[in-house]
Amino acid sequence: MGRKNGKQSDCLTIFAFDLDEVRDGQSTEFQTETHKSARLAELGFNVIQHQIHTSAESAIAYFQQIAQTRDALPIWIDGVVMKVDDIAKQRELGITAGRPKGQVAWKFDSSGVETVLEGVVVSGGHTGGLYPTAELRPVEIGGTTVSNASLANYDEIQRLDVAIGDSVWVVKANDIIPKIIRVTDRPPTRQLIPVPTACPFCGGEVGRRRITGGGEGVIIECRNAECPKKSTGKINRWISSLDILGIGDVVLESMIERFDLADAADLYTLHTRAVELADMVINVDKDLRLGEKRATSILSAIEATRALALSRFLGSLGLDHLGKRRVELMIKAAGGALDTLADWRSAKLRDPAIAILAGVPNIGVSIQDGIDAMGPVIDKMLMNAVIVQDVSSGGISAESEILTKTVCISGKLLSGKKKADYEASLREAEFALVDDVSKGLTYLVLADPASSSSKAEKAQKLGIPIISEDELIELCRSMVTAAAASQPTA
Repeated sequence: MGRKNGKQSDCLTIFAFDLDEVRDGQSTEFQTETHKSARLAELGFNVIQHQIHTSAESAIAYFQQIAQTRDALPIWIDGVVMKVDDIAKQRELGITAGRPKGQVAWKFDSSGVETVLEGVVVSGGHTGGLYPTAELRPVEIGGTTVSNASLANYDEIQRLDVAIGDSVWVVKANDIIPKIIRVTDRPPTRQLIPVPTACPFCGGEVGRRRITGGGEGVIIECRNAECPKKSTGKINRWISSLDILGIGDVVLESMIERFDLADAADLYTLHTRAVELADMVINVDKDLRLGEKRATSILSAIEATRALALSRFLGSLGLDHLGKRRVELMIKAAGGALDTLADWRSAKLRDPAIAILAGVPNIGVSIQDGIDAMGPVIDKMLMNAVIVQDVSSGGISAESEILTKTVCISGKLLSGKKKADYEASLREAEFALVDDVSKGLTYLVLADPASSSSKAEKAQKLGIPIISEDELIELCRSMVTAAAASQPTA
């Protein structure tokens, strides 16, 4: 739904697939998927219809039957999951590359139809990327009307040899995202799609985006640091990254036009113009205005972000290679060299030794370039009373406090749980959850510790213990118990 506050969640319907039931302190062991599904239904959950098949031929026939009749189902599906019914047999079959061998998802062929490419529009991202989108003659695909499709980048246009006026075959990738996959007819009147030689938003110089290692990538980008599209994108990135509710695309466009917002720092001046904000027109045709209630709510949401941890501040600026999580990992790895905003602004990342220490040997200079370019905006933020908390005063957000012991969970776990499900337990046990295997990692968690995955091989070379999910649970439990026992009693 794109919402994080649970609003209108009563409109959602869920279907349950797995169950971890505890009775009298003991986890219930289900013998088969059939028994598990029956128990879920007994508890009142919605469950997906299923059938038992004793041969590959009958399973394939069932898949084909569902593929032909899926449009008549009360829910949208993009495939069928085949499982070995015997759960013990599933465990025995094991896991390869994070995928259980006892389960397989068979996807339907992507829905597709032929239509005509009528035009191409260019959209701009907050980092300056220029992205072509196809304008199509409207057509029905999978129950929805499609009039636009992704063209990804200009190299993809060249690969497809597609031009305006061509007949094209459009599918919904994974039954969701419209995409042109081939040209079916090229009429003599077709018009070639030009690669931008200047930014369509500011007229500035364009070029191919540099990638890690110094080469050129496939994305064409605007090189003008003052491009208004970049500014709008960065404001939007700041708003979404900090969960400032109430400012959607329409409201943001109206705010930029009414208050001449140049960057995210200008958001922190709006409290002095509350009356104007409430009177701001957000729909000219209907003379619809924002209103006092919405204006007050937006201003409160902005004010709630005046004091920011260093990692949230830097990670929300919309810089290449620099999200909140990377800032946190760099601060930890740098061992005090990047603990303050002043450290990040003092060109330290141009020093190869510091870049290596921070774990960004190939992109340290690029990150520093981005921070330097944002210098005027950062200064403006500080002038507008935005407070950036250094590490010593809480500059790593509370949920990301630096811990010396680290755990990396990789691949799909047997329980079906995700990494985020273990974050609270790990923090209670004084472990930090990280994304990569590197020197200093305390444990790597895999569904199958005997796996030959790339992360497993790297962990073995570095001498990092590889443990199972059950061992992780026991580890957290024992660490918490030991910590509690060490506390002084009254």
